[in-house]
Amino acid sequence: MTVVVLGPAVLDRFYRLPRLPRTGESVLVETTWLDAGGKGLNQAVAAARAGAPARLACALAGDRAGRFLRRVAVREGVATDELLPARGGRSDETVIWVDRAGRHVLASRLAPGAWLPPELPRRVERMLAAGDRLLVAGPVPPALLVPLAARLAGRGVHVHLNLAPFPYDYGDLWPHLALVVANEGEMRLHLGRPPGAAARALLARGVRAVVTTRGAGGAVWIDPERRLRVPAPPVPVVDTTAAGDVLAGVLAARLAAGAPPERALRVAVRAASATVGRLGARRAVPRATEIARWCREEEAAGRPRRP
Repeated sequence: MTVVVLGPAVLDRFYRLPRLPRTGESVLVETTWLDAGGKGLNQAVAAARAGAPARLACALAGDRAGRFLRRVAVREGVATDELLPARGGRSDETVIWVDRAGRHVLASRLAPGAWLPPELPRRVERMLAAGDRLLVAGPVPPALLVPLAARLAGRGVHVHLNLAPFPYDYGDLWPHLALVVANEGEMRLHLGRPPGAAARALLARGVRAVVTTRGAGGAVWIDPERRLRVPAPPVPVVDTTAAGDVLAGVLAARLAAGAPPERALRVAVRAASATVGRLGARRAVPRATEIARWCREEEAAGRPRRP
């Protein structure tokens, strides 16, 4: 089954620092680099490396950065046939500062009107069939997202929302969602409750399943039938920038392949944990061979042993 990721692709500018600066302080940069990134592209790459036929839905500018982003997506095996030309001639970008402890801060120049033109939702509908999955990985205003999700859910498409800290009221959206993925801070921000209570509130409002990510604590899956806690393997923390993107993309891919929730979440947590042990965002996503090995190991662990 196909995974379509609706979200932006941006140029990432990384700066590695010995520590994050305090207000008014200057800190010398140790190293810097450019990469293709953005929540949409990162999650599409993760889904593709996890074995899904992955497609990216967004608009790209025609500048040098936009052409670079398109080339990277194609090289990663992400279908780009539905990418639209962005209004305006300049690609969006994100500046990311990472310290030696793996902590990061970022600032993004992201214009929803540029990467998300009004005609894109209708094109997204044509990309999906019953059983496919739409992973919403960017700031999509409810006026566009709610009717899109309602139409797709009505046709049997599984709609995932990777919740992000944008000040939207998603109240009418919840009944159309198969899955919400969010970290603990995002759950508190949007629901105003502790993560466990927030997840139960989402289920009460019609969401079919909720995954709360807990950093080094792994992740928790909750639906009306089960509560699954998957611990994260201990890893040295190098950079946490893309961990959430990797978990959301790999989880969508494994569910699309028919893996049961616990097995899919275990692979996704392993992939996210491996990511934080590497520097960068897209370049830190585990390789396809690594994810395939973890899938085989989880499948073997789930088989009944012969007497």
